[in-house]
Amino acid sequence: MKIDFKKFKKYTKIDKSEFVEIDVREMFADNIFNVTGVGIADLKLAEKIFSSDDDTEFSDDEVNRVRHHAASLLPWFLAGLDDAMR
Repeated sequence: MKIDFKKFKKYTKIDKSEFVEIDVREMFADNIFNVTGVGIADLKLAEKIFSSDDDTEFSDDEVNRVRHHAASLLPWFLAGLDDAMR
């Protein structure tokens, strides 16, 4: 699955009628690296997200890890991730 963390939609309204595009690569990678990550697989995932550019291909295992790490983040991130994964 391809995910673009560089042009990530941050919805500013609950009905998703308004959003801004932001680069969440460093923020999300740092969160995995410093807060939710455990082990080498999460280190590699954080590095991959940090160095990703536009639509980057993630394996099924990486997608599951992304969802796991995102679960602890704010609702706007979850909504944007949902859209990015379509």
